Amino acid sequence: MTKPMKAIVTGGSTGIAIYRALLELGYEATSLALRTARVNSPRLHSVQVDLSDPLATLRAAAKFAATEPVATIVHNAGAILEKPLEQYVRTAPVQR
Repeated sequence: MTKPMKAIVTGGSTGIAIYRALLELGYEATSLALRTARVNSPRLHSVQVDLSDPLATLRAAAKFAATEPVATIVHNAGAILEKPLEQYVRTAPVQR
């Protein structure tokens, strides 16, 4: 029996449609988000992580890099800005 392909979904705590599609395609999926994913499946795993925290994100990425290959990454994480971009002030510097 072949192992299922693996997928990572960032910001996936509310991505119910994304998970259903991945699971229907036979994927084993992992959610990286602040909250646990709201889909119940033995092939769906949740890792609670603050993706706006560079060190926490690095730790989560290192964990997956050390395991079996990931076939698909869905970048679903984001932020809602409640004002025009020109008025947005970054509160923490982005480290690259």
